[in-house]
Amino acid sequence: MYPFSEPVRQALFYVLPAAALVLALAVPWVERRGGARARRVHLGLLALTALLGFLLWSNQNWERRRYFNPYEFFHYYVGAKYAPELGYTRLYDAAVLVDRETGFVARSNDLANLSAHHGEPEFKRRGAVHAEAEAIRAPFTPARWAEFRGDVVFFREALTPGMWEQLLHDKGYNATPAWTLVGGFLARLLPLESPAFVLLVLLDPLLLAGGFALVAWAFGLRAMLFAVTLYFTHYVTSHAHFRAAFLRTDWLVGLVASVCCLAKGRPLLGGAALAWAALSRVFPVLFALGPLGVLVARLRGPAEARRAALRFVLGGALLGGTVLALTLAQGGLEPWREFQAKIVEHDQRPASDTIGFKKVFLWTIDFGQGEAAAIRARFEERRLLWWSLQAAAAAGLAFALRRRPLDEALCLSFPFVWLAASPAYYYYALLLVPALWGAARLARPARAVALALVFATSLCARAFHGGPTFQGHFAFKLSLVMGLLAVGLLVCARLERPEDEAPQG
Repeated sequence: MYPFSEPVRQALFYVLPAAALVLALAVPWVERRGGARARRVHLGLLALTALLGFLLWSNQNWERRRYFNPYEFFHYYVGAKYAPELGYTRLYDAAVLVDRETGFVARSNDLANLSAHHGEPEFKRRGAVHAEAEAIRAPFTPARWAEFRGDVVFFREALTPGMWEQLLHDKGYNATPAWTLVGGFLARLLPLESPAFVLLVLLDPLLLAGGFALVAWAFGLRAMLFAVTLYFTHYVTSHAHFRAAFLRTDWLVGLVASVCCLAKGRPLLGGAALAWAALSRVFPVLFALGPLGVLVARLRGPAEARRAALRFVLGGALLGGTVLALTLAQGGLEPWREFQAKIVEHDQRPASDTIGFKKVFLWTIDFGQGEAAAIRARFEERRLLWWSLQAAAAAGLAFALRRRPLDEALCLSFPFVWLAASPAYYYYALLLVPALWGAARLARPARAVALALVFATSLCARAFHGGPTFQGHFAFKLSLVMGLLAVGLLVCARLERPEDEAPQG
């Protein structure tokens, strides 16, 4: 039995973020004039909102009576486990060969062409894959192919036939070689038939719990409850992409851990945590802009402040260098070359679910698949302007944040992430990072407004949502909203009056 009926669920999608928004705005008044009882009531209402958010977020798991997402799990578990044989381009091809060997009858005769680049067809026929069967199987030993075949059948049978065929039209395996190093090790260590396999399903919940515990350690209970509420009520985390999947939130917890460690005076660990987030998903490296601006500004500053910034960089360099060395020792440069080609192709190919300044820069309000070449050409015409804007924004933001504490500089680098990256909407779970800047000192009105703005983006996204195919210019409109949030955060930071701070309850 699941906790909420569909009408209640749809209402809570709006009610809970709105409640969190109001609770954020109420903090300055509660801290200054409310008294101890008002603080307790406020904290209780916030805890209730967080609890209802969790029940809403997990509603589908209650309904289905399981916490396992075979669609997402397949890509990262099988993709990492068999990366040496399949690379980034053969996952679906090899799965189609298993379909033929095991007698699966497909209704669709095509699948995604994961090796498509620069305008090549996005799909190919199953017959073309069958013709390459010998080359596809060549990297496998007989034992490894038998194991792969069993894994594919397991995930196929965990899905409906229609969902399995939809899976083969998706975007494939896209994790970095650094993530593959860890994910592949875990996948080989815990095969599907192992009773301990459930530990892989529980990795993300455990990581998230650890991340929220770090927020409580660094910023207090109230900040943690706001972080929990944001994660469980925001539109961008409401779909299945990270839920019950395989190690999909490590980058997010890395970012949160970096902020928390910096706030508690552990810059070496903060740098290492940010380095892992960047190695896992690349775009989180953009959050380093603010701390690097602080480092440059402090090269001639007080020795203690300079040491903290240098230790942050050292922590990132040590972990980053170690992991990169391990990936090179395992597979050389080729996996990184393949990954780069894959990500460049994703970045250049228009998509209906990516969010960022690029959508606005190219004025990609909506498009059909036939317009991809025209959109690429439009970007090439404006490439110089694009990079000029990026350079100017990076320099200006780094200068503006140069005197901030390292943790605040990291959080307030969000505008540059919006400007320079275009991740899929669900990666905007990264809103936890700028939200921490607000939640850390909510007694300051500017911080309360900043946190309220973060929750407001969820309400906007709900209003824009046009169904599972994201019609109605969803991505363009949400890109504009995230840009307004970026501007709003910087305005709040500029207007902040530290002398007005009241003690935190």
